[in-house]
Amino acid sequence: MSFFIILILIGAYFQTLYRLSFIKRKSRYFLLFSIIFTISCCYKHAANYNLNDLSKFLENANTLTTICLIVIIQEIVSLVTTAILLRKKILSENVNFINKLALTPSLLFPLSQFLLVIFVFNKMSGINYFLGSVTVGFLLLIFSIISCEIIQLMSFEKISKMNFSSSLTLIFLAMFLPVILTNSKPATNYITIDISMLYGLIFIGTIVIILAILTPLLNKIKHKFLQIILK
Repeated sequence: MSFFIILILIGAYFQTLYRLSFIKRKSRYFLLFSIIFTISCCYKHAANYNLNDLSKFLENANTLTTICLIVIIQEIVSLVTTAILLRKKILSENVNFINKLALTPSLLFPLSQFLLVIFVFNKMSGINYFLGSVTVGFLLLIFSIISCEIIQLMSFEKISKMNFSSSLTLIFLAMFLPVILTNSKPATNYITIDISMLYGLIFIGTIVIILAILTPLLNKIKHKFLQIILK
């Protein structure tokens, strides 16, 4: 079960990169840095877990169902938003801020980084937790930036198609993996989920949405400040 949970987390991470490729470079870098920096600051909390805790979390059926439920909801929103963006791009219409807001990173992105930090802490004995967390965050940031730049080399239509394909793949995995692995009902009928994990992801999601809202406002303030200085 842990293999499939990790597979979904990796898929959600790359899906995040596809989404971020639709927004402006400065906004994208700001979002990536803010999320990765926030999780890197949670190194003391990550140090409280060992490999046994990590294994139990990844082998827990409630973890799988909660993650799959989040994937289904967020990817459906992503599909609808991508369709709207593609239509407006073709018709040369203005894109509303609400449409861009739906392109915020996956809620599973910060969770993936946190689990990675726990893994690194337990695999490298005697590591300085602060430096280890910062190193993981820095490498993840660099890899994400380079990946986004590579994705942006492709046309808007091709990125949209890849986003559609990856979203559909994640939705199908999220719907049927719990049925196959736990003999439970499909993800659309989930009742038992990990509430504490869901609350944590909702908190992180709130932070992500706030950052997404603040990004264009900060850019406007910066431009006005520069205009005042240059006058």
